[in-house]
Amino acid sequence: MSKLIFKKDLNDAKRLSALAKQGKIIRIRSGVYTDVAASEIDELVHRRWYELVEYLIQDPVAAFRTAVELKPVEGQVFVISSIKSRKKYSVGPLTIHVIPGETVELTELFVPSLARTSLPRQLLENLLPSRVSGGIKKTLGRKWVEEKVCLDLSVHDEDWINHVRDEAKKVFSFS
Repeated sequence: MSKLIFKKDLNDAKRLSALAKQGKIIRIRSGVYTDVAASEIDELVHRRWYELVEYLIQDPVAAFRTAVELKPVEGQVFVISSIKSRKKYSVGPLTIHVIPGETVELTELFVPSLARTSLPRQLLENLLPSRVSGGIKKTLGRKWVEEKVCLDLSVHDEDWINHVRDEAKKVFSFS
């Protein structure tokens, strides 16, 4: 079965390095290996992007368009973390953009050890102005927010939108 293999400690790093030298596994980046053929690495990294995020970033939360789409778009994912300045990680065809931000409020787990921003926060994040980063914008924009709210209002009642607003107010101040 194809998998990503992460070093756990120094001894594990030495063991994995030795396996890579023997050709039994392939090194993708420092501390990250796989047992798939070289031709399959891009697909594996695209499918298992969240495992890479969990390994490389402390307290990550999928945010902006990534929180909605839950997959890389054009090889890019956007994550917030409790860091002081922006960072960018490249792993094969994948670029992980790490942005400083709140990692506790208005989040929900979408895989056992990785959270994403919740709907109220997704709506607000995707309204933020955004420049193109590596060919795509990090936000989905006003049109997506309007369509999402209209779609959800067709399923839910007015109390739903009031609940979404109230949840957002708990964390974000509106002037």
